Amino acid sequence: MSNMLKILIIIILMIVGIQDTPPKRGTIDKHFIPYIEQWNQDARRFLGKDYKMPTITIVFGKVDAFKLSMAGRPIGVCSPIPFDRFIMIDREYWDTISTQSREQLLFHELAHCTLSRLFHTKDMISEYRPISIMHPYLIMSGTTYYIYREYYIKELFTKNIGRTYWHAVITQIKNLIY
Repeated sequence: MSNMLKILIIIILMIVGIQDTPPKRGTIDKHFIPYIEQWNQDARRFLGKDYKMPTITIVFGKVDAFKLSMAGRPIGVCSPIPFDRFIMIDREYWDTISTQSREQLLFHELAHCTLSRLFHTKDMISEYRPISIMHPYLIMSGTTYYIYREYYIKELFTKNIGRTYWHAVITQIKNLIY
């Protein structure tokens, strides 16, 4: 069994085990609605006016349970399985960050779950500015993100266009093998 598949299974089991009562499929906590509306607006600009976000569940939860499987303190996690997409965000962290950082965090997780952006990139434009919001750490200040938002949104929606979830997984597995 590949490392990717093992990690995916661990994430799913941890998500299921963390919730007292699992949320109904497609539940989106009301705090995320304005960001989802912005996501859909941006997606339609780059992916076409017919874009429709797949069914996804987005809730607050105990994301700190994931620290055993990830470096650093996780603040959001996504299970990108096409038939049951699920995002969980750390509520304590969410309550301390700016609107721009909230958008950046949620868009990062949404890209994992809905755009097949399964993997992070650590590439940097400068010392404090990653090439993508798919960087593994939320290191940009809200101001930096705000100034360069158009660049980041375009990069988010136009990199890997046409790739499906399974294409991304197979490509990553091939990269691990060869």
